[in-house]
Amino acid sequence: MKSLVFSLIMLVSGLISAEICFPESTLEYSIHDKSSGTINEFHANQLIKHFEGIYAPLVKNLTGKEMTIKLDWENPKVNASATRTMKDDPIVIIFGGMIRHPEMTRDGVLAVLCHELGHFMGGAPKKKRGTSHKRSWSSAEGQADYFVGAKCLPYLLKQKIDSTPLFGNESEIEEILVRCGKDEVCQRTLLAGLSITKVFASLKNYYEMPSFHRFDRSEVWETVFGHPEPQCRLDTILAGLNCSDSPLKQFDALDPLSSSCYNKDGSRPRCWFSPESF
Repeated sequence: MKSLVFSLIMLVSGLISAEICFPESTLEYSIHDKSSGTINEFHANQLIKHFEGIYAPLVKNLTGKEMTIKLDWENPKVNASATRTMKDDPIVIIFGGMIRHPEMTRDGVLAVLCHELGHFMGGAPKKKRGTSHKRSWSSAEGQADYFVGAKCLPYLLKQKIDSTPLFGNESEIEEILVRCGKDEVCQRTLLAGLSITKVFASLKNYYEMPSFHRFDRSEVWETVFGHPEPQCRLDTILAGLNCSDSPLKQFDALDPLSSSCYNKDGSRPRCWFSPESF
């Protein structure tokens, strides 16, 4: 019943054109699913409150807009979405099924929130409206992933480093220690990226699980505005983390080659981004 009421509120509150974090799938985790993860509703609300406390004032300062995050806890879908009000205020919606996914970690939840906010603040390349050449309000999926690593999650984690343990198998932990040394922000950003891209990979049987030991070396002829492959998404978050630009420096809304690390360390991977066709 709560989920139905939530959906009705969303329908009548003047929202426009939602962007979905992951492709639609049949994978679900209900509130009664014993195979789900360890993050309960209380912890989920704590994470959201932490995110809002840091990013709502920043969004207001940088864009003049009011950010809202809504948790649809009873919804079993493994997904999240970003939309706007008629006043262009960003709204992020995260479903309980996403948080209950066994691969989801607490930092992973923050990364999902960052990705959804990235549709609003990620800059160019922006998606196209239907089959036209007009640009949407929303940044491309790959650009929203890039925003996670380049701007949002490192800034968020730097505000408060707690004693959250590193989640991963022995090989993954060893790899991030090689890549990050003692830099906890780097460690946690990479593991959060691995968490959400593993969730993404679990949605389709033909997806290969992402890994720190691989790199997607494919090169697209034109920019992919939809969902890149899981490995490509992990590589994109890593690339963003390697970009030395300030997290407070906004991406350009029209030109993806401006105000970014294009042709430098931290450049967007070519597995989804084409500098010749965007």
